[in-house]
Amino acid sequence: MAPRRKIRSPEELGEKLIGFMDFCTENDMIPTDYQLCKYLGISIDTLERYSREPEKYQGYAEQLKKLVTYREDWFLQKANNNPKAATISIFALKQPKNGGYVDKPAISVDAKELKIITDGVGDGAFD
Repeated sequence: MAPRRKIRSPEELGEKLIGFMDFCTENDMIPTDYQLCKYLGISIDTLERYSREPEKYQGYAEQLKKLVTYREDWFLQKANNNPKAATISIFALKQPKNGGYVDKPAISVDAKELKIITDGVGDGAFD
């Protein structure tokens, strides 16, 4: 016989996640997976199964997306409120569980025409 689930439904998980987010906000605590597991009374393996086994835990992964959005906002607020914390916030935001930000150069694919007029520059200007 399988052990009874501590969190029996995605709706229950969603309610507990809201409680966790409120707890982190009130206590100015980083919303880490460790703190979440401690708050929910589950193991890190159970937390990972919620996302990894959608057939068994249908709807749980969708609830955990709320936490990703909350973490993203949390780190952006920290960076905004304390410039000294901006670097660590940027690195944290690059983690998939915190928003998955990536560094990408802005590349324009629009063709531009550049016309260089050298009339009047003088002899030997480019030697």
